[in-house]
Amino acid sequence: FPSAALTVPVLVRESEGGDVYTSSGDTHLYFPPHAFAQDAVVTLQATSRDSVPAALPSGATRVMDGYELSWAATLDRPARLDIGIAGVTAPAASLALYSSSDGGAWTRLGGTLDAGSRRLALAVTRPGRYAVYSETSVIAGSGSLSSVAFTPRVFSPSGRFADTHVGISFSLGRAAPVTVRVYSVSGRLIREVASARSMGAGQNMVQWDG
Repeated sequence: FPSAALTVPVLVRESEGGDVYTSSGDTHLYFPPHAFAQDAVVTLQATSRDSVPAALPSGATRVMDGYELSWAATLDRPARLDIGIAGVTAPAASLALYSSSDGGAWTRLGGTLDAGSRRLALAVTRPGRYAVYSETSVIAGSGSLSSVAFTPRVFSPSGRFADTHVGISFSLGRAAPVTVRVYSVSGRLIREVASARSMGAGQNMVQWDG
């Protein structure tokens, strides 16, 4: 379990960033250094069951309780959100994260499931309610790929700066196999982080420990 200092509410320092966990450790937020324009108090807690709809107009059904993320400062850089789904029995390929600013309209985000840790991860840029749903239909879209972002932009596997790993995030127009390779500035292949890994439409994140 995480230490009490890392469970809500948590003061995230502007210059250092930091981690925020639920008390059980099943859900985690990471803010990189200078993510906020100033020090910010962050809360991350489970929502009441009636504040997250059991089903959406698209036919997606909620598979677990939702979470409320809140902070008052301006967020200048994306945070990493990962949610444990160990008790979820729905097919992994059907799972996606949705968000709502007020509990009314819900927007599909996506997310990438790590089969080993059973955690669904993506980059987040705003507070609000977040919940995992199981989808009954395939998301149709173009074969587009967004620009790639990194959280944090600089990291240290030894833990001397920022975090010990980096989240490599991007969006897909439709489900597709994804390969992620890391190269040096001279063009030498350093590591193949993912090889033809099946990922869904929407936001995705691959994490690398350096």
